[in-house]
Amino acid sequence: MIFLPIYCLVAPALGFSPEYGGIVPRLFGDGPFYFSLLLLPCVCLIRDYVWKYYRRTYHPASYHIAQELQKYNIPDYRPRQEQFQKAIKKVRAVQRMRKNRGFAFSQTEDPNGQEQARLIRAYDTSQVRPSGL
Repeated sequence: MIFLPIYCLVAPALGFSPEYGGIVPRLFGDGPFYFSLLLLPCVCLIRDYVWKYYRRTYHPASYHIAQELQKYNIPDYRPRQEQFQKAIKKVRAVQRMRKNRGFAFSQTEDPNGQEQARLIRAYDTSQVRPSGL
């Protein structure tokens, strides 16, 4: 836009490119010239935009997906490595506790069960204890 008018004035005056003489008033006074200034860049760029749309919509790369996650602020539900390791430690600790714990009223290994019965009778609260102890 700047070079063309200067060249059209200087070149014919210096004796080369005489065909550019008097073109500036006709060119800048013409409506289709300004219309083509708006239309040509759009037509040239439409191929690039169509290609980008096709690639992002139908064949996205992994970084395209990451960009959309960030753009729309979609949370990433995959667990982080640290959180995953903490969860595994908790699960293993619970499993270890279950292995070490027995039932509250389980029987002992005594084949007759006499020891367990004696302990239960020793702490029977329905019996009245002597007050002298």
